[in-house]
Amino acid sequence: MPYKTVESFMNLRKAITLVITGAFLLTSALFAEEIKGDRQAGKTGPSRLARLGDDGPKSTFFNINSWSIQVEHQGFFQWNGTSHGSAGDYPKGMANVIFAEGILWGVRADDEYGVDADGQLLTDGTGAGTPKIRVNGSMYNTGLKSGKVLRDATGAINKTGYSEDWRLQQIWRVRKDWETGDLTSDVAIVKNISATSVTEAQIEATKAQYKHDWEHWPVAKGAPYDDVNGDGAFTAATWNTETLEWDGDIPGIPGADQTIWLVANDLPDENDPNYPGQAVSVSEGGWGSPPIGFEMQMSMWGYDYPFSNPLSSMFFKRARMIYTGLPGGPATAKLDTVYFTQWSDPDLGTYTDDYVGCDTTLSLGYVYNGNTFDETFFDNYGSPVPAGGYDFLEGPKVADADGSIDTLGMTSFVYFAAGSSVSDPNTRVYAGTLQWFNLMEGFLPRPPYPTQNPFVDPLTGLAEIFVLAGDPPTGTGWIDGIILPPGDRRLVMNTGPFQMALGDTQDVVIGLIGGMGGDNLSSITVLKYNDIFAQFAYDNDFALPTPPTPPVVSAFEGDGYITLNWAETAAYNKTESVVNKGFAFEGYKVYQLPNPLASGSEGALIAQYDVANGVMVITEKAVDPATGLVLEKPAHVGSDNGISRVVVIKTDALRNRPITNDRPYHYGISAYSYLPDNEFSPFKSLESSMTRVSVTPKLPDPGKSYTVDSGDYLDMTHTAGTSDGQARIEVIDPGVVTGHTYEVSFATDDATGNILWNVTDATTGSEILSDYTQGSLFTDPGFPAADGLTFKVTGPPNAFKNFIVTAHGGGAQDPPLQGSQDWGGFPTSYTGRVNQAIGTGWFFHGGGSSSGSYATMISRIIRGSKWKYLIPNDFEYRFTYEDDNYIYAAYSSWSLIRVPMEMWNVTQGYRLPLWTYDYDGSESWGLTPYDSPGSGGSNDPFTDWVYPRLPANYATAGNAAGDDETGYQDWLAKSIAAGIASGGPATPDANGSYLTGATGADYWESGSYGPELMGRNVWFVWNLDDVSDGTIDVDDPAKLLPEKGTVVKIVTNKTNQPSDVFSVEAPKVESTSVADDVKKVNVFPNPYFGYHDLEISSAELPAPKYVTFNHLPTTGKVVFRVFNMAGVMVANFEKSTTTQYQNWNMRNANQFPLASGIYIVHIDMGSAGTKVLKLALVTEEEWAKRY
Repeated sequence: MPYKTVESFMNLRKAITLVITGAFLLTSALFAEEIKGDRQAGKTGPSRLARLGDDGPKSTFFNINSWSIQVEHQGFFQWNGTSHGSAGDYPKGMANVIFAEGILWGVRADDEYGVDADGQLLTDGTGAGTPKIRVNGSMYNTGLKSGKVLRDATGAINKTGYSEDWRLQQIWRVRKDWETGDLTSDVAIVKNISATSVTEAQIEATKAQYKHDWEHWPVAKGAPYDDVNGDGAFTAATWNTETLEWDGDIPGIPGADQTIWLVANDLPDENDPNYPGQAVSVSEGGWGSPPIGFEMQMSMWGYDYPFSNPLSSMFFKRARMIYTGLPGGPATAKLDTVYFTQWSDPDLGTYTDDYVGCDTTLSLGYVYNGNTFDETFFDNYGSPVPAGGYDFLEGPKVADADGSIDTLGMTSFVYFAAGSSVSDPNTRVYAGTLQWFNLMEGFLPRPPYPTQNPFVDPLTGLAEIFVLAGDPPTGTGWIDGIILPPGDRRLVMNTGPFQMALGDTQDVVIGLIGGMGGDNLSSITVLKYNDIFAQFAYDNDFALPTPPTPPVVSAFEGDGYITLNWAETAAYNKTESVVNKGFAFEGYKVYQLPNPLASGSEGALIAQYDVANGVMVITEKAVDPATGLVLEKPAHVGSDNGISRVVVIKTDALRNRPITNDRPYHYGISAYSYLPDNEFSPFKSLESSMTRVSVTPKLPDPGKSYTVDSGDYLDMTHTAGTSDGQARIEVIDPGVVTGHTYEVSFATDDATGNILWNVTDATTGSEILSDYTQGSLFTDPGFPAADGLTFKVTGPPNAFKNFIVTAHGGGAQDPPLQGSQDWGGFPTSYTGRVNQAIGTGWFFHGGGSSSGSYATMISRIIRGSKWKYLIPNDFEYRFTYEDDNYIYAAYSSWSLIRVPMEMWNVTQGYRLPLWTYDYDGSESWGLTPYDSPGSGGSNDPFTDWVYPRLPANYATAGNAAGDDETGYQDWLAKSIAAGIASGGPATPDANGSYLTGATGADYWESGSYGPELMGRNVWFVWNLDDVSDGTIDVDDPAKLLPEKGTVVKIVTNKTNQPSDVFSVEAPKVESTSVADDVKKVNVFPNPYFGYHDLEISSAELPAPKYVTFNHLPTTGKVVFRVFNMAGVMVANFEKSTTTQYQNWNMRNANQFPLASGIYIVHIDMGSAGTKVLKLALVTEEEWAKRY
C-alpha cells in the first residue's frame, strides 16, 4: 500500500532498516558468539505472535488524553499497526514521538539455573547458576511472554506447568466512561482508520470489549481497582441509569480515566505446538540471557483532561517486579545486583534529526528536535515540534545502613545513536546482555562487561554517568550535538543497584510526558514545566482532583440553525452539583470544532457561561513559547452572566457565514471548575473533556413538520391566584415537543420558607419538574427544561413595593405622597418629601439602622418570621388617635401605652396588636431626640420602635368588610387583665396609659397574640430639627406627631403563592404527507467537480468521494438506478441509512468510478413515489489499483 506522506515513508524506511540491520547483526553474531542456554532460544518470538490469539486482544492503545501509545500483552510497546509506524503519538492525532520503548532489567543472579544435554531447564537443583549476569525485558524484540507465574499450595513455583500459556492471555483495558462516552476516537486509533470511517458496529464491539474487561477485571491476578465499598473484595460496578453513576468497585488505578493492565514473565514456554514436550526459551529472544524468574505486572493509566492542562500530556506506568525464581530453584536464590531500565527509541516526527538529554534534578530523560522545526510536524500539521521524556517518579526501595528506607530515582542516564560508535546492543546473543549491563551501570556498551569504559564529558574531560545533563535552551553544559550531529537516538534511564531475595517485590513508576512549545527548545521548557505536574500527581498518590463531568448534550437539527441543550436536570446535575477536592463548578464552554476529534484549541470558542459569583478571569501558569518563561495567562474568561444551558447557533464561526443545511457541524461542550483556595495548588481550575456533538441542519424529515423553532415562546395563562408573577415556555427542541397541557403550581419550602414551583403534565398527570426557585426576568439564565421546552417562571422578590401616604390631616391624597425616603435604594418615588398638611415629612424606616439604605432597613425589620406573614398582604398604619389604640412596652417597662396609631392588614381586613421598645424611656410613644441615619446631618429625629404582631386568631381573622378587630380587642382585654392581675393599675392615667411604674406588673398575657409580623418600625421626620443638643425644638408642637387622619400604606410585592396556577398548551410536531415531501429530494453537489470540502483524505488511494441525496424517506425501501445518456443503467444501489440522507460513491457494481458525464438518477421510493434527477459528474483522473 503506498504511503502518502514523507513521514510515513520514513518510518517505513526506518522499520526496514531495523530489520535489515538486526538481521545483519544477528548473522554476524552467530559466527562470532555462542548462544548460551536453551537450544531453542528465540524461536517463540512472542512479539511477532502477539496478534494471533483468539482469547481477547493481545495489544491495545492508551488513548484517553493527548497521548496515543500502543502496547502488547507482554509489555512491549510496538510500532506496527499504528498511523505513523511508531508506538506513540503526541499530541494525539499528530505525528509520532516514540518509535518503540520498554522496561528492561539486569541482574547478577545467585541461583541454580542450568539446562540438560537436550537444552531443557533443570528443575532438580543441579544447575551451576551460570551465567550470573542476565538481562531481559523489551527493546525491538522481547524476552517476555504474557501470563502469570504459577505456584503450588506452598507458594513455591511449579516444576512443570509453571506459567500460563501466553497464547490464551489478553491485555486488559478499561475506561470509566465506556458506558456513556463517545468511543469514536478510541476505535479510530485502535483500528488505524479515520474517525469518519468508524462504524456503529465497531463502536459496539469496542464497547463490548470494555464491558468484558470491566466485568472480568483480573483482580485475582493482581490488577488494581478502587475498592469503593471498602470490603476488600472486587465487585464490578454497574451503571445506575437513574443517578448516572457507577455503583460498586471501579476497575483500574483509582481515579484514573483509563487503565491498561498486563502480566508477563520470562520463563520458558511449555506450550509451543511446534515443540511438544519441550520447554522453549523465551528470555533468550531478548539478549541471549537465561531466565531470571521475574513476573512483571504492568499498570498503565492516565487522565482525561483537555490539552491545555499539563495532566493531559502524561501517561503513567507502574512495573511491579516480583522475583519468583526458577522452577526447582533453591529457597536461598537471590539477586545480588539489580538494575531497572527505561529504554526508548524516540522519533520526533522525522527520525533522523533528534537529540536527547537528561535533567538530574527532575530524574528526567528526554528527546527534543535537533532543528528549530521538524519536517513532519511542520509540513503535515503546521505545528511546532514537541519534546517528550520519561520521569523516574519512583524507583526501587532500598534500606540504608541505619535501616531507614530510601526510594531510588534515576541513578544514571546514557544514550546510544544508530550508526554511531555508540550504537544498539546486539540482540538475541549473550554479548548483548553484557553490553546492556554496562549501559545499566552508566558505561559505554562496548567493550562488553566486565570491561567498563566511561562516557567522557567533552567539556570537562571527566567520566560521567549522567550523560548530556546540560541545558539545551541556554546552551550550557554537555548537551547533545557537541559530539554527534542530530540523528536517530535512543535514551537509557537506569535505577539501581539494589538486591532482591526470592519472593521480593519492587515497584517502578514512570511518567511519559510531552511538552509542546513554540519551537524545539521552548518545548523542552514546557516539558519540564509539565513534569512538575507529574511529580505533583505522584506526591499526592495520584489522588487527583477531577474536573466536572461534562454535560449530556442534545442537539436539534433546525432549518438553517442548530440548537444544543443540556437543560434537563439529569443532563447537568452531575456536572454542577459535585465539589471535588475543593474544586467547584464554575462554568461551561462551547466550541465549534473543525472535525469530530479536534481539540478545543483547534476550533473556536462560541459561547461561555459562568456562575455569577465575582469570579471571571481565571489565570493559570503556562510557559511562554517566545521567552521560555512561566507566566500567568488567562485560562477562562467569564463574564458573570450566569449559567445558561441552551445555545442556538445560526452562524458558522469557523467560516464566518450562516449555518448551511445538509452540512455536518461539530461542537464540543466542556465544563470547568475553580479552586478558590488555590495558593498551594499547581492549578486553579480544571476543564473537563468535551461532550462532542455532530449535527447536520436540515429541513424536517419527510412526513414531519415542525410548528415552532428553537427560541419561540408561549406565555402561560394565569388560571388561579393574584400574584404579579408570570410564566412562559420557550422552545428548545421543536422535534420532541408533545402538544400536552402543562400546569405550573407553587408550594412553600418548610425548611426555608421560600416559594418553590413545580410543573405537571396535565395531559398525563405526571409531575415533570419540581422544587425550582423563580427567576426575576425571563432573560435570566438557567431555567429548567423538559419535553423540549424551557419552563420559565418569574415573579417579584420578597420585598416591599412602596411606602405611601394616602391621607393626612388635610384628607385623602390622590395621588398618594411618599411615605419613605426616595434615596438609598428605597422603592419610593419623590413627591416633594412632605406628607403632612403642615409641611413635614414622616418617613418609614428601621430602628437601629447603621445607614439610610433600604437594604439596611430590611436587615433590621425583617426578623424571625421573615416575609412569611407580610407577603402577599398590604398593611396600613392609621393615625386615628382612638381611645383603644395601645402598644405593649415589651422591651422596657411592660406597660400598656396609649398611642395615636393602629395597624391593619388591609388585604385580609383585620387589626394587629403592637409592641414597642421605648427608646428614650419616656413611657410614651413619639419622637426621640436622636438622629436617624436616613439623611445627612443630625436633624432627623426618629420615633420609638414598633413591633407589629399578628392577632392570636390570625389564621381565621379578616372579613369582607375589612373591619375585623376581634383578635386585637381580645389581645387588648387580656393584656389589661394580666397587668391588673400582676399588680398594675386597674385604670389608665390621665394620658390613657397603664404604666407599671415600680409595681413589677406586666401587661402581657401569653396566649393573646400571634407571631411577629416584622420588627423595629420607626418614622423619622426629615430635616425637622438639629438634635445634637439632645432636644427637639419646633415652632409648632403638632409637628411632633403625625397628623390625625394620616394613613401610611405599606405595599408588598405580590409574589407567587401556593394559590397561584399557570397553564399552557404546548406546540407539537405535525404529520405531513411523505409523498408530497419527497418532491424535495435532491442531490448535491451537482455538478460534482472532482472534489468537495466534506470529502476526507485517506491513507488509501484514491480518496473516497461521494455525492449526497437528501430529503429521502427515513423508512421503507428506496432503490436508486443510474443511467447514462444512452439509457444504459450503469449503477444501482439501495438506501442503507435511517436518516433522510444517502451518500453514493459514484462507482458501478464493480467499484470502478463512473466517467465524467451527465447521468439520470431514478429513485423508487415505493408508496412514497418516484423522483428523477439529473446529475453531472466531472471526475478526477484515477489509476486503477488492480487490473
